[in-house]
Amino acid sequence: MCHFETSWKDDRLKFPELNECIERLQEMQKDGLVEFTENGIKITEKARPFVRNICMTFDLRLIRNKTTTRIFSMTI
Repeated sequence: MCHFETSWKDDRLKFPELNECIERLQEMQKDGLVEFTENGIKITEKARPFVRNICMTFDLRLIRNKTTTRIFSMTI
């Protein structure tokens, strides 16, 4: 994500929750914040202030623990 894109083309980068993450990115795609590629995503120019929010979509600790308390500071 440091280059505002990521890929899961390599099978070693896939994880069981990947489909859930992609599903959660659908709304961001509708808002023009991310663009899906064949095996990944790119963050659009207007989404750069929100890169932390987008990265949190892939945070397995948040996904797997389903915490009810805030772990990180507010992003905006």
